[in-house]
Amino acid sequence: MKMMQWGAAALAVGLVHFAAPAEAAGGKTLETVKARGLLNCTGHDGSYLGFAEVDDKGNWKGMDIDLCRAVATAVFGDPAKLKVVPISWA
Repeated sequence: MKMMQWGAAALAVGLVHFAAPAEAAGGKTLETVKARGLLNCTGHDGSYLGFAEVDDKGNWKGMDIDLCRAVATAVFGDPAKLKVVPISWA
């Protein structure tokens, strides 16, 4: 039991240590995204079924794309303010 408490404490310290610098740098990233007017989101190559895929009409869909739309809505108030950038696994 004591080992679990030490492990949890070490994990908490580690998370705080690594999260703090990322949070400080995040302000500039958010400003950059807002200035761009669109959220760039990777979508593999459009064939990752259920996560990032392109339907017959050329629309992106899937869980990853829905998450990107949610972030675009949070940042811009509009889920359409999204640019999906296809990438490959290679």
